[in-house]
Amino acid sequence: MGFPVTKENLCASVQKLIESADMESCKATFTNNRPGKKWYHGFLKRHKVLPQKHTEYVNRARGSVTEEIIRNWFHEVSITLNDMDVLNDPNRIFNMDETSFFLAPKGELLIGPRGHHVYDESCNSDKDNVITLFAVNAAGKFAPPLTLFKYARIPASLVKAAPPNWGIGKTENGWMTGESFFEYITNVFDPFLKEAEIPRLVVIFLDGHCSHLTLHLSRYCRENQIILVALLPNSTHILQTLDVAVFGPMKKMWKKIVQKWRFENNGTEISKSDVPSVLSQIIIEPKMMENIRAGFRATGLFPFNVNNVDYSKIVVRSIPASTTVQTSEELQRHFSYIEKQIDPVLLDEFRATKRRNNEWEGNQEALLLFKFSRKIADEVEMHGVSGNTDDILQIA
Repeated sequence: MGFPVTKENLCASVQKLIESADMESCKATFTNNRPGKKWYHGFLKRHKVLPQKHTEYVNRARGSVTEEIIRNWFHEVSITLNDMDVLNDPNRIFNMDETSFFLAPKGELLIGPRGHHVYDESCNSDKDNVITLFAVNAAGKFAPPLTLFKYARIPASLVKAAPPNWGIGKTENGWMTGESFFEYITNVFDPFLKEAEIPRLVVIFLDGHCSHLTLHLSRYCRENQIILVALLPNSTHILQTLDVAVFGPMKKMWKKIVQKWRFENNGTEISKSDVPSVLSQIIIEPKMMENIRAGFRATGLFPFNVNNVDYSKIVVRSIPASTTVQTSEELQRHFSYIEKQIDPVLLDEFRATKRRNNEWEGNQEALLLFKFSRKIADEVEMHGVSGNTDDILQIA
C-alpha cells in the first residue's frame, strides 16, 4: 500500500508481535523482546525478495513523478476501494499530515531607517518549533489534532491548558513516531469517529512515512474498519490536501497571532504550552472549512477524479524512453573499466557481503566503495543485464 519499512520499524513491529502473542521462546532470546542485528540480517537472508535500498533525495525524486504515474495511482486506488462504497461520502474520506509551528516565525517585514539593519529580537530560538498532526475530512471538518512535545513526562499544566479532546503526546525528540501515531488513532481519532457518528468504512489518505504504519496499527485499523492509503510517493505537493490548501493559510494566521501576542503582552513570548490553544482558534475559522474542501477538489481526492489534479505542478510531464534505456553492452563496457580499478581481494569481500545480504563490516575505508559497487549492481539488475549477482559485482 506504499508504506516503506525501515529496520527500526520492522524490529518494533516484531517486538509488539512477541509481546502480544506471549512467545516465551523469543522472550528468552531477545533483549527486552526486541530482535537485534543478527536476527535482522537473518530475516533479510531468509526473504531475498526484500533487499535493502537507499532512499532517494526527495527533490530529485519529485522530478520523476509524471502525469501517467499519478493516473495509474488513481486507477489502482479506485479498483481497491470501488466495491467498498466509501469514495462518494465526504464525511468518510480523511487526509492526515503533521507540520511544525515555529515559536519565532521568520520573514517579518519591519520599518526602520534606510541604510541600517533592523532586528527583531526574540527569547525563543528561531529553531524552536512544535509538531502538530491534523486530520480533516472532505466535508471540511477537523478531527481533534495531536500536538507532540519533547518531554520525558508531560507537565500537568500543559494538559490543563489544552482544549478539550485535543491530543497531547510526547516523544524523545518531539517528532512523530509509530507509537505516537498508534496512540492518536486509537485514543483520539477513533473515539472522534464514534462521537461524530461517522459510518465505517473510513479512508485516510496520508504520506507513506514509516511512522504511519506499524503491525499493531495495521491490525487495529482492520478490526475497526479504518483503511490507510499511502499517497503516491514524492507527490504530496500535488495530492496532499493539507499541503495544497490548508497549511499555508494556517501558518499565515499563526504568524499574525504570534505578533499580536507579543504586542498585547508587553513583549512576552508565546510558549510551547500555548500552541494547542492558539491552533484551536485557527481551525475554527469559517474560511478553513472552504480551504479544506477546495484542497480535496484540487487534489482529486473528493470528488475522486483524476482529471481534477493540477498537473502543472509536475516537474517533468513524461520521461522520454531514450533517456532511460541503456543496453547491457554499454553497461558492461563501462563497468569493465571500473573492475580494473578495484583490488580483487576486496571484490571477493564485496561479493560475499552482498550474497549474505549483510551490511559492510570490513575495512571502514572501503565502506563508500562498497555502497557504490552495490548501487551499480542494483542498477545493472534493474536494467536487465544478464549474469548472476557475483558477476555483476565483479564488473562493478
